[in-house]
Amino acid sequence: MTRKRMILLTGIALLTTLALVETATRSDAVLPATVAAITSTPQNAGPDTWQMDVTLADGTRAQIDYAGIRPNRAVGDAICVIEKKRSWAGAKYLVSSQITC
Repeated sequence: MTRKRMILLTGIALLTTLALVETATRSDAVLPATVAAITSTPQNAGPDTWQMDVTLADGTRAQIDYAGIRPNRAVGDAICVIEKKRSWAGAKYLVSSQITC
C-alpha cells in the first residue's frame, strides 16, 4: 500500500469516526415557546439584523437570529422551537414550521 493511499484511508476513517460520534451525541428537540421580544440592530451597510427572544416552557430564554427578514411573529405568540444540542457546541434555536409541539 502506498503512502498516499494510507493517508487517504486514514482521513476517510477519521471523518467517518467523527460523523458517527456527532450523530450519537446530538439531540434535536421540538419545544413549545412564547415570543418575548423582537429587536432590530441596524448596521452601517447591509440589511437589519433581527433577533427574536423567546421564553421556553421551562422558563429559560433563548435567542433566534434573523438576517434581513423581520420575523412574522408578535410578542406573546406561541411557537414551536427546535433546540439543536451538540456535545461540542452550545445549544442553537430555530423556529419550527410545526403547528403543535
